[in-house]
Amino acid sequence: NQGVLSSIVDIAVLVGAIFGLFMLDAKLALVTIVIIPLVSVIVTRFSKALKGTMLAARKWIAKLNAFTQESLFNVKTVKLLNGEDDVKKRFTNLAYKYRDAQMTSVILDSVMFSLLDGISSITIGIILWFALDQVSVSSTLSAGVMVAFVQYTQNLFDPLKQLGNKIAML
Repeated sequence: NQGVLSSIVDIAVLVGAIFGLFMLDAKLALVTIVIIPLVSVIVTRFSKALKGTMLAARKWIAKLNAFTQESLFNVKTVKLLNGEDDVKKRFTNLAYKYRDAQMTSVILDSVMFSLLDGISSITIGIILWFALDQVSVSSTLSAGVMVAFVQYTQNLFDPLKQLGNKIAML
């Protein structure tokens, strides 16, 4: 429920940011919009990879929970057969597999967010470069418009990052 609702909000913010960019300056908006296909490819690829790692983590936590339940239910039998060491080894093995799957998911998520933050920063740098070039050529672009443009650009990338994460979780 929450993921779907916040995804709708993210899409609305994304559309609003694009609209705001074009209202401020069409040339700079076009420069900014050019980067969206690259961001979409990154989000799509990482979302697919995240989906796989998150499913693997859920599989291992399910096995770990099932094993724990079974071990607790049969604790008398385990003690009677002197199987504590075997149960401990199996539990440790399942816990490590769960941890590894979860860590892979966290690493992929971190790499995706880092890439998108880097692309966002580079895009803002390119926008400022173009904006400063426009200011030097003509005085139609003010400092306030440049600041607003940078803010709208940041509002463009944040929903994309959140959508990628939500797609993977869903």
